[in-house]
Amino acid sequence: AALSAVRELQLHDGVCKCVRVNPRSPSLGVSCGNDCTVRLFDLRADHPEQCSVALSAPAVLNHVEWSGAADELFLSTCLDGAIRLHDTRNTVRPLFTYTGHVRAAVPKKIHRASFVGPHSSRIVSSGDGSDKLSLYGVANGATVSRGLLGYEASCIAPQLEDSGGTALLAVCHAREIALFVPVYASPTPL
Repeated sequence: AALSAVRELQLHDGVCKCVRVNPRSPSLGVSCGNDCTVRLFDLRADHPEQCSVALSAPAVLNHVEWSGAADELFLSTCLDGAIRLHDTRNTVRPLFTYTGHVRAAVPKKIHRASFVGPHSSRIVSSGDGSDKLSLYGVANGATVSRGLLGYEASCIAPQLEDSGGTALLAVCHAREIALFVPVYASPTPL
């Protein structure tokens, strides 16, 4: 087996740090990088780089992720410590900016936020210098909870399932992987 290059896109003026394809609309992509921009692009276009939409951020971006439930929603994480929720239908500004999950004034570590919960209704993130997991509401931008872990998580894997189909959240720290079952106080997603 081998890979054959089909096309190359020049979307960023600096190093591209992350690229994701929309799982529900595979011709749409989003990328981010050292040039402090998030780029939306459509592979159906003859020249996607010419029709890409650039969203500015105040610092280097290191992660983007599409919502698993809504084609138009994606998040980005930035070295200013904020998580931004974006809507492709209105790219003027983020829908919400989430803060408080990073203890350091200027984060030094990359944190990756992820969509979790029923219908991707929450965003979960750890943060540089923080011993908590933060949950944010997608629909209203609210902080849902900050659960004390007692250690700084090095990574989070939100889409695991046990053999019975129960959704699990895996949190890594040092040599351990802790598994959590999310408990939602309200039956209606926020």
